[in-house]
Amino acid sequence: MNTTKLNKTTQKARAWIEQYNNSSCYSVRDWYTSRVYRKESIEEAIKERIRAEGLHGYKVLSGNSSFFTCGYKSADGSILYIETAYNIYEIVL
Repeated sequence: MNTTKLNKTTQKARAWIEQYNNSSCYSVRDWYTSRVYRKESIEEAIKERIRAEGLHGYKVLSGNSSFFTCGYKSADGSILYIETAYNIYEIVL
C-alpha cells in the first residue's frame, strides 16, 4: 500500500484522528440516505484490501455527493490510515 506519511501533530491529522475516534459509521450505506452502488463497490474493494493486509477498524469519516473518506488501523492499532478519493495517509499514533 502506497501511503503519504502525516505527522500526528498537524491540524489535519488531529482532525482525522478525532473524526475516526468519534465515528460510529461502518458503511457507506449508513452514511448516505440513498443507495450509492458505485461507492459501495469502492468500499468493498477497500475492505477486501484491508482484510488481506491484516488491518482492522474500518469506519466512514465523511462524505459528499462525489467522494467519501474512511479510516482503519494497523493490526496493532499503532497506525491510523485515512483513505480519501486520491490518497492514503498514514498517521503513527
